Amino acid sequence: MIQGLQFRKKSFLGNEEWRTKPWQNTKKDIHDRLLELGFEFGALLEEVDNSGLKEGKLDAPTCVSFPQRYAALDVRMDVWFQDLLTETPSPLFWLSSEADGQAPDSVRSNRFNFLNLRLAGIVLTYWGLKLVLSNVLAIICGALLFHHPALQSDAPETIAYPHGRQILLQFLDYHNKAYCIELATKIMRSMSYVLNDNMGLLGAQHSLFPLRVA
Repeated sequence: MIQGLQFRKKSFLGNEEWRTKPWQNTKKDIHDRLLELGFEFGALLEEVDNSGLKEGKLDAPTCVSFPQRYAALDVRMDVWFQDLLTETPSPLFWLSSEADGQAPDSVRSNRFNFLNLRLAGIVLTYWGLKLVLSNVLAIICGALLFHHPALQSDAPETIAYPHGRQILLQFLDYHNKAYCIELATKIMRSMSYVLNDNMGLLGAQHSLFPLRVA
């Protein structure tokens, strides 16, 4: 999944066959469902790259449809997170002020603790996916508003697409810098937990993707 996002390519693991046949006799767990969303994200990145969007070959409604699909995927990630909260004892994570001689005071008072390492890794993957998606969505919206003639504020009436412009502005208003910083901060507050010596190599492995995107 991480490679698919890094190289903006779909994976065969995101194909319908791989998403259905292995699960005919067993139920997908909450982590499997999150990975499916990640594979779908990588496939969407590739589709957008190959669509001609960057070359300005598409009409305004088609251009706006791509940010809408990213936003729809973002909503599905939030629905997934609500399912995680429903299936998991509460609270899933919490702020801890326990003493940690190896951490500065600011980290000690603001770090997250989790129910267990597995759930920490799942939540960190979710936050990492959300952060990447928000950045991608904001970049596309900003580029379309700046470059596409039908989506600019002074577009002639004959070509203007004001509804599409309003949609993009709403996306930018939500997926702003403060929102991305909030996600990155959650990731950083989790590092003292997953990188604790007691977590071993598995803890470090859980940190790689979210720490890189934060």
